[in-house]
Amino acid sequence: MRRNGEKDKMRLLGIDIGGTFIKYALVSENKVVDSGKKPSNAKFGAEKLLETLFAVIDEFVCGFDGIAVSTAGVVGKNGEIVYANDNIPRYTGVKLKEILKNKYGVEVSVMNDAAAMAYSLKTELNDYFFIAVGTGVAGGYVCGGKLFTGGGGFAGQLGYLTALNGKRADTEASSKGLSELCGKPCEEVFKDAKKGDETTLLLLKKWAKELYNVIKAAVVFYNPETVVIGGGISAQGDFLINLVKAAADEDESPYSKSYKIICAPSENFQAVIGAIKYFTENCDE
Repeated sequence: MRRNGEKDKMRLLGIDIGGTFIKYALVSENKVVDSGKKPSNAKFGAEKLLETLFAVIDEFVCGFDGIAVSTAGVVGKNGEIVYANDNIPRYTGVKLKEILKNKYGVEVSVMNDAAAMAYSLKTELNDYFFIAVGTGVAGGYVCGGKLFTGGGGFAGQLGYLTALNGKRADTEASSKGLSELCGKPCEEVFKDAKKGDETTLLLLKKWAKELYNVIKAAVVFYNPETVVIGGGISAQGDFLINLVKAAADEDESPYSKSYKIICAPSENFQAVIGAIKYFTENCDE
């Protein structure tokens, strides 16, 4: 077992696998020495994604002592992809941790990307639920500085709840769902709403109720002190928070105002940072 002091001296390769990009950062003695991103080719399926992932890792000929992975999809405690949606065809069932460990002969940790983003905020907050809003919706709960993973390793995946309209929350409460509802990119949706476009604002409020429905479930299940909204949509800051609070005001539930709600700071490599932090503090092999 490595002590934390020893881990701080390790060369760690942090990787975030997404439907669009693979982001990476090589950290040595807690300093980033190289970072970047490349198209993941995930839309072509798991086989092409793994081929691309190996190519990224193989570029680091200088070597590394461990690989800390954040990935889209539901991740089991054994580092297997328990479920992935159509954004990465045939990714479900891929034993990612086992594959990487056998291929590179180093310690490997694999976690869901929303859980990694949640963990990246651990030094600023103590008891919070992080909701990542992107092409889907996912979450992670940190309590007392520890990431709660549950029996199977995938606690917090609230995107699989039923939305208010009977569909799945990860389609209706996501930024992709908002874009499809309004018929334009999310950036334009918020821009037009802020300009006073009544039609867009009404649709945005309808979407905010779906997002609040997910937040409400997190609050009922986990009772966190703080709910943090992350993902690209968090750049909307107070405007987004006020929309969610307005939806909460319409709810007579005693849970609707029992927590603080904030937007996460916009950090392009947040999941990579969280994965590395989790590896350093939890990987005991």
